[in-house]
Amino acid sequence: KTVYIVKPDEGSQGEGIYIIKDPKDYILEANKRHLIQEYVANPMLIDGLKFDLRLYVVLTSIEPLTIYMSKDGLARFCTQPYKAPTSKNIGNPYIHLTNYSLNKKSKYYIHTESSQDGSKRSLSNVMKQIRFQGYDVDVIKRKIKDLVIKTLIAIAPDLKSEFRSCLPASDKNKTISCFQILGFDILLDSDGAPILLEVNSSPSLRLDFE
Repeated sequence: KTVYIVKPDEGSQGEGIYIIKDPKDYILEANKRHLIQEYVANPMLIDGLKFDLRLYVVLTSIEPLTIYMSKDGLARFCTQPYKAPTSKNIGNPYIHLTNYSLNKKSKYYIHTESSQDGSKRSLSNVMKQIRFQGYDVDVIKRKIKDLVIKTLIAIAPDLKSEFRSCLPASDKNKTISCFQILGFDILLDSDGAPILLEVNSSPSLRLDFE
C-alpha cells in the first residue's frame, strides 16, 4: 500500500515532516499548507542505512541559462537501520528521514573526521561504495546531471519572470552580476535511479564540525 510523506510548505530542516499510510491520517491545520509526496519504499542502502545526496548547484545566468554543479557534495545518512514503514516504526524519523538537522539529535549519530563512514559522508566516497556494491556509477552520475538540468529548465520561465519584475526598467539592458546557490536533495532507489526530493533555494553552508 502506498505510503506518503507530508512536508510543511514553508518548513525547513526537517521540522514538521511526518509519514502517513492513509490519506485520512493527514492532519488538517488552519493556515498551514503541505506538500505530500509518495514515499520511496525501495531506497538504496549503504551499511543497511537509508541516505540521500546533497548536491550544490550555482545558477549564474537565466538568459542564457547557465549552471554549474559541484563535483563533490554530501551524503546524509539515517542513524538507525532501514525498515519498510509500518504502523510501529512510521513515527521514527531516524529510520525514514535523512535530514541532518534531525539525525544529529540521535544518540546513534556518528561524528567522524573520516569521509568514508559516519552519518555524514562525502559524495565522492559514497560513489565509491556504490560502485563496490555493483552499480554503474557513471550512469548514475549522468542521470543526476540530467535531473538537475531538466529541473532548472522546468522552472526557468518562472525565474525569468521574477528576475525581470525585480529590475527597474532603466537597468534591464545592463549586465547584472548575481548568482544563486541551490541545494538539490536526491534519493537513489534500489535500482540506482535518482529521485528528486526537493530543491533548497537557500541551502545551509554552516560548519558544525571541522
